[in-house]
Amino acid sequence: MSREITAEFCYSIYHSAKMFAQKGIHPKAIKNWEPIKGRPTWPYFEKLADMLHRSAGRIDPKEYIETVVNFYPKSITPKMLTTPKGVKAYKSQIKQDRMEANDDYKIGIMKNSILYIVKFCLDNDIKDFREYFHHKENIYPSMVHHMESGKLSKFIVHIIPNLKDRLDAYPADIRADFFNDKFWAENSIFIVVANNNSDMKKIKNNIEVIINELIKKNNQRNK
Repeated sequence: MSREITAEFCYSIYHSAKMFAQKGIHPKAIKNWEPIKGRPTWPYFEKLADMLHRSAGRIDPKEYIETVVNFYPKSITPKMLTTPKGVKAYKSQIKQDRMEANDDYKIGIMKNSILYIVKFCLDNDIKDFREYFHHKENIYPSMVHHMESGKLSKFIVHIIPNLKDRLDAYPADIRADFFNDKFWAENSIFIVVANNNSDMKKIKNNIEVIINELIKKNNQRNK
């Protein structure tokens, strides 16, 4: 199903990605758009929405915005999203296979997946990662649905502690379809990659704690 690309959509993705990249928090949903639309930077989001709309589906809007934000996590500005600098950052990343992408990009993708899990848990009153892992949407575990739809990077799935043991709780056909030999071959490669990068190793060794703390932090902020 196609999504309407609006300036509001672009701003929401940008704001969430920037807040998480810089502060590790997921911002509250925007209820009053008038102050935001009155800012000098608002025309950049209108221009961005038009640019992405004209791409006629060749560019995934969410992936584009998150990629550029994660490429320039500390210096990103709304203007950069529509400049050749932003487009170049996006193109330089998508042409690489994700398993061979540079470490900073992989870390950005991992952080975006953490953000997605946290948001999903907050939106569905899920208290922690363990409950998320076992949560279902129709007949499929939510995690599998998110992984296959591209909302959740396999980078994060690969580093879930005790993954093989945890998957015993999933139906056999789910394990056979989605956690096959190819998946475990990729898993072995990525674990080695993660262990050789200090930042990725930190995420790998603390992924469940990180997600649980972010859920707790955001729940406290929203009280």
